[in-house]
Amino acid sequence: MGGLSLKRSPLKPALFALPLMLSVFCTACSSSSPSGTASPASEAASTQLPSAETDPTPESAPAVSLETEVEVEGDGVIVDTKDYSVKLLKVGVIDYRYRLQIVLENKTADKDIKFEPLYAAVNGVHQSTMGTSTTLSPGETKEELRDLFDLEKYGLPYTEYTNILLKMRISDASPYTYSTYGNYTLWTGMVHIYPLGKEKAANYVYQLQEGDRVLMDNDTATVICTGYEPHEFMDQYQIHLVLINKTDRLITFTSDDLTFNGHKARFGYRRPIPAGLTAFDDMEWISPFPPEQKFASTEAMESLHFTLKVQEGELSSGEVLAQEEVTITP
Repeated sequence: MGGLSLKRSPLKPALFALPLMLSVFCTACSSSSPSGTASPASEAASTQLPSAETDPTPESAPAVSLETEVEVEGDGVIVDTKDYSVKLLKVGVIDYRYRLQIVLENKTADKDIKFEPLYAAVNGVHQSTMGTSTTLSPGETKEELRDLFDLEKYGLPYTEYTNILLKMRISDASPYTYSTYGNYTLWTGMVHIYPLGKEKAANYVYQLQEGDRVLMDNDTATVICTGYEPHEFMDQYQIHLVLINKTDRLITFTSDDLTFNGHKARFGYRRPIPAGLTAFDDMEWISPFPPEQKFASTEAMESLHFTLKVQEGELSSGEVLAQEEVTITP
């Protein structure tokens, strides 16, 4: 992305409002030589460990599982009940990657237990996937590694990972329970991990750079385009984006009706982002032209137009909270 860089400045509070042409909070976006800015992280809720869960029975439907807030500094117990436990052994560089080393345990004698990491965030930067779920048989224990993405090229080295968020779900995956009740959730936790101690927790702050273009900015969300180019390996073009959720709930960024130089392209874009987090992402579309007319560079792009929306929740039927018609010309 030409012209994109980030700057690091002293710690300052992370804000949910964007003063345009000043700074944009909470994340990074793609660049060739970026740096970043950190701000104090908002306080997480106090640690709570749930008590033993009530087993589902054919006579009654399962009770609703409430989300639990957990704090861990470096290592410790995430959750421990009579049926299951999750323990964090280490957070840091393991085999050249920044990872969470976790021990999962199914304590039951007759149930399959599924452990599922839903998403993570590093210093407020959203990671949409943490790999597949793990299902343990009765009495089984397993140690596993979960990778966190590398943010160094966005100006955030491993040494500054101070505020890690992991959302996790634990379910009864026994065949009878699943066939009777569906995905029966035993526990859902929002786990706050502070590798250097809670007092050093910080959030990443992105600052607008020359060449950036703000596509949307309102009380709900901010979307910034930092560049666009052909995909390196595929018959596609891509726009590099910074997506900021300013709300206290899950929202989804979507886009459709894309035309490239006046020609409709095959296209569809969706990116859910949890409350208060920011993500860097690429919006991609397939070239509408036959192979003999493919463009070799973005210099051939005369105009790009699409509808950008922000919707409530994750379903396509969610209420549209904000909408912009976007036209980009080089």
